[in-house]
Amino acid sequence: MPHHGLLAWNSMLVAYAHSGHLEKAYLLFGAMPVRDRFSWSAALSWDYRRFWEMGLEGIEPDPVCVTSLLASLKDAGDLQSSREWFVRMLPDFGIQLTKDHFYCIADGLAKSGELSLAIEFLAGVPFDPDVIAWTTILSSCVEFSDASLGAHAAERVLGDSRNYGGAGAFISLANTYSMMVSFDPP
Repeated sequence: MPHHGLLAWNSMLVAYAHSGHLEKAYLLFGAMPVRDRFSWSAALSWDYRRFWEMGLEGIEPDPVCVTSLLASLKDAGDLQSSREWFVRMLPDFGIQLTKDHFYCIADGLAKSGELSLAIEFLAGVPFDPDVIAWTTILSSCVEFSDASLGAHAAERVLGDSRNYGGAGAFISLANTYSMMVSFDPP
């Protein structure tokens, strides 16, 4: 694809990665004649180990790259490294943390079953967590059958006047309430 522009290369890279063809994505990434920050962000979304390579090519990370890095670590189940990178972003790279960065950490905690820690973490963020954050927690509460914490997250979802959270929030809410009551059909 040497005659195509960077947009075409990046589009193919993302398409391969999102469709699960990581081997093809790796090969394409290696064959790219030029890589920009978007290319690196895409690569980080499936392989957090490429972060240092990006710096060696003179590409400075930006908030989107950090989100890709944290999401990749979260998906790999590496909460320890995810937390370490989260803490290092401002002092080491001058990157102001965004809601997406905080949400990656909260989501990782929740999906690993650390529901209390996830809720505690959200309680300490420097902004008011929105429905997206609480719906993520709520879904994990359902997955881990924690009706008590699920009810807390559900209250936050329903109490947010900015957005009702869509159908997914109500499905998770219904699942939470079904955990709380025993239903014996006649």
